[in-house]
Amino acid sequence: MTAQNVVYSALAVISEAREEAGNYEAEVLIGQINILLGEYFSIQNALMKRRGANPFAEPPEIADLSDDISYDWQLTRMVLPYRLAGYIVLDDEEFSKMNWFMAQAEINLRSAVPAREEPIIDVYGG
Repeated sequence: MTAQNVVYSALAVISEAREEAGNYEAEVLIGQINILLGEYFSIQNALMKRRGANPFAEPPEIADLSDDISYDWQLTRMVLPYRLAGYIVLDDEEFSKMNWFMAQAEINLRSAVPAREEPIIDVYGG
Protein backbone atom coordinates (compact mmCIF):
# COMPACT_ATOMS: atom_id res chain seq x y z
CA MET A 1 0.00 0.00 0.00
CA THR A 2 1.34 3.44 -0.85
CA ALA A 3 1.40 6.42 1.48
CA GLN A 4 -1.09 8.08 -0.88
CA ASN A 5 -3.49 5.17 -0.33
CA VAL A 6 -3.23 5.71 3.43
CA VAL A 7 -4.01 9.40 2.88
CA TYR A 8 -7.04 8.52 0.72
CA SER A 9 -8.26 6.10 3.39
CA ALA A 10 -7.83 8.75 6.09
CA LEU A 11 -9.82 11.22 3.99
CA ALA A 12 -12.56 8.62 3.56
CA VAL A 13 -12.68 8.18 7.33
CA ILE A 14 -13.30 11.90 7.79
CA SER A 15 -15.80 11.91 4.88
CA GLU A 16 -13.72 13.93 2.46
CA ALA A 17 -13.31 13.12 -1.22
CA ARG A 18 -9.95 12.14 -2.70
CA GLU A 19 -9.90 15.46 -4.51
CA GLU A 20 -9.51 17.13 -1.12
CA ALA A 21 -6.06 15.56 -0.74
CA GLY A 22 -4.62 18.55 -2.59
CA ASN A 23 -5.73 20.80 0.28
CA TYR A 24 -3.17 19.20 2.57
CA GLU A 25 0.54 19.88 2.36
CA ALA A 26 2.28 16.75 1.07
CA GLU A 27 5.32 17.45 3.25
CA VAL A 28 3.14 17.57 6.36
CA LEU A 29 1.38 14.33 5.45
CA ILE A 30 4.72 12.65 4.75
CA GLY A 31 6.02 13.80 8.13
CA GLN A 32 2.90 12.56 9.88
CA ILE A 33 3.08 9.18 8.18
CA ASN A 34 6.76 8.85 9.11
CA ILE A 35 5.82 9.55 12.74
CA LEU A 36 3.18 6.81 12.53
CA LEU A 37 5.70 4.37 11.06
CA GLY A 38 7.89 5.03 14.07
CA GLU A 39 5.00 4.69 16.51
CA TYR A 40 3.99 1.29 15.13
CA PHE A 41 7.52 0.01 14.49
CA SER A 42 7.63 -2.42 17.41
CA ILE A 43 4.20 -3.80 16.54
CA GLN A 44 5.23 -4.28 12.90
CA ASN A 45 8.36 -6.12 14.03
CA ALA A 46 6.29 -8.34 16.33
CA LEU A 47 4.04 -9.22 13.38
CA MET A 48 7.09 -10.04 11.26
CA LYS A 49 8.60 -12.24 13.97
CA ARG A 50 5.27 -14.04 14.42
CA ARG A 51 5.25 -15.09 10.76
CA GLY A 52 8.98 -15.96 10.76
CA ALA A 53 10.26 -12.94 8.81
CA ASN A 54 13.30 -10.91 9.75
CA PRO A 55 12.27 -7.72 11.58
CA PHE A 56 13.32 -4.26 10.46
CA ALA A 57 16.44 -2.78 12.06
CA GLU A 58 14.79 0.65 12.13
CA PRO A 59 11.48 2.15 11.07
CA PRO A 60 11.10 2.68 7.33
CA GLU A 61 10.75 6.23 6.14
CA ILE A 62 8.90 7.58 3.12
CA ALA A 63 10.09 10.55 1.08
CA ASP A 64 7.08 10.82 -1.23
CA LEU A 65 3.39 9.94 -1.06
CA SER A 66 3.92 7.50 -3.94
CA ASP A 67 6.29 5.42 -1.77
CA ASP A 68 5.19 1.98 -0.65
CA ILE A 69 4.68 1.40 3.05
CA SER A 70 6.14 -2.00 3.77
CA TYR A 71 4.02 -2.67 6.87
CA ASP A 72 1.48 -5.46 7.22
CA TRP A 73 -1.95 -4.80 5.75
CA GLN A 74 -3.54 -4.88 9.21
CA LEU A 75 -1.63 -1.72 10.09
CA THR A 76 -1.80 0.08 6.74
CA ARG A 77 -5.52 -0.51 6.19
CA MET A 78 -6.99 -0.71 9.67
CA VAL A 79 -4.84 1.46 11.92
CA LEU A 80 -2.74 4.06 10.11
CA PRO A 81 -5.68 5.73 8.29
CA TYR A 82 -7.52 6.36 11.57
CA ARG A 83 -4.41 7.75 13.26
CA LEU A 84 -3.69 9.96 10.25
CA ALA A 85 -7.31 11.14 10.25
CA GLY A 86 -6.80 12.11 13.89
CA TYR A 87 -3.75 14.18 12.95
CA ILE A 88 -5.65 15.84 10.09
CA VAL A 89 -8.62 16.92 12.22
CA LEU A 90 -6.28 18.04 15.00
CA ASP A 91 -5.15 20.79 12.64
CA ASP A 92 -8.77 21.99 12.57
CA GLU A 93 -8.88 21.83 16.39
CA GLU A 94 -11.63 19.22 16.27
CA PHE A 95 -10.50 17.53 19.45
CA SER A 96 -13.53 15.28 19.98
CA LYS A 97 -13.19 13.90 16.45
CA MET A 98 -9.45 13.49 16.94
CA ASN A 99 -10.01 11.52 20.14
CA TRP A 100 -12.54 9.27 18.41
CA PHE A 101 -10.19 8.55 15.48
CA MET A 102 -7.28 7.80 17.82
CA ALA A 103 -9.46 5.50 19.94
CA GLN A 104 -10.78 3.75 16.84
CA ALA A 105 -7.22 3.17 15.67
CA GLU A 106 -6.44 1.44 18.98
CA ILE A 107 -9.62 -0.66 18.77
CA ASN A 108 -8.69 -1.68 15.23
CA LEU A 109 -5.16 -2.46 16.36
CA ARG A 110 -6.41 -4.82 19.05
CA SER A 111 -8.69 -6.65 16.64
CA ALA A 112 -6.10 -6.74 13.84
CA VAL A 113 -3.23 -7.87 16.03
CA PRO A 114 -4.66 -10.16 18.70
CA ALA A 115 -2.53 -11.22 21.61
CA ARG A 116 -0.93 -14.62 21.37
CA GLU A 117 -2.46 -17.10 23.74
CA GLU A 118 -0.12 -18.91 26.12
CA PRO A 119 -0.84 -21.36 28.91
CA ILE A 120 -0.91 -20.04 32.46
CA ILE A 121 1.94 -21.35 34.55
CA ASP A 122 1.34 -21.87 38.24
CA VAL A 123 4.45 -20.36 39.77
CA TYR A 124 3.40 -21.37 43.29
CA GLY A 125 3.22 -25.07 42.48
CA GLY A 126 -0.26 -25.54 43.81
